Amino acid sequence: MKLVIVMITVGCLAMGCAGMASQTRPQVHVQLNDGQVLVGGMTTEMFKLKTEFGMLDFSTEVAGEMGPLEGTDMKQAGNLIKLWLRNGSEFVGAWDRPAVEVAISIGGKDVTIDVPIDKIKRMRFRGEAEYTEKPLYRVLTSTGDDFFVDASASKIHFKGELGEFSPFLEEIASLERGDGDDNEWSIKLKNGTTLHAGIQQDGVELSPAMGPEKVKLSWSLVARMEPAHMNAPAAVTKSPVAPEYYDNAPQRAMKEAAAQSWSR
Repeated sequence: MKLVIVMITVGCLAMGCAGMASQTRPQVHVQLNDGQVLVGGMTTEMFKLKTEFGMLDFSTEVAGEMGPLEGTDMKQAGNLIKLWLRNGSEFVGAWDRPAVEVAISIGGKDVTIDVPIDKIKRMRFRGEAEYTEKPLYRVLTSTGDDFFVDASASKIHFKGELGEFSPFLEEIASLERGDGDDNEWSIKLKNGTTLHAGIQQDGVELSPAMGPEKVKLSWSLVARMEPAHMNAPAAVTKSPVAPEYYDNAPQRAMKEAAAQSWSR
């Protein structure tokens, strides 16, 4: 075993290990608005997104696809982006201090390109879409976010006449608006308990199924919250363009189909 390691090391030194670094980084497929396409290893490790509920960090390891929120490129979007994670979650916000470097293996060596942000049309990362049989909740915000959270680790903080309590989402059977002001709720728990209370300021504490560890937001930002499942489909049609890279189309279709079943 030691001999094999030495031989690989010597061989690597002799060849300079050219191009190896670009292959060990997250692989990305970048489309520019002038028809150019860059395929290689992304040196950027994190995306910082300024959202309506704070600054969020996203590792490129969980990123699936990124593109302008509106328009056809980042120049038209003004750094406002939609980031798809590989589990189908979508986050919207301003890309803070945007920078993209791609290392491309050309001619036996890595060539690092500083990608012009304004020209980015679409970025897709190598990797399969991820599915789970675990019960989730799907959270839609008034600003366009649409993401999945772990129902066993996400809470809503209430305060009422009988005190303060913070049930996990998986413990709540129903949540109905009361007859009083906008922040009066009737909370029915699965154990049979019914309580009347208001949701505290920034009282929605969510644990995304992928991405940031915790997200806290005001109930006023929540447009909808529904139980959800993201089971793997029987078959997935891959994109004809770079099919080894993430494509949000199958998960987008599943989410659209699920929304059709929601009661209005």
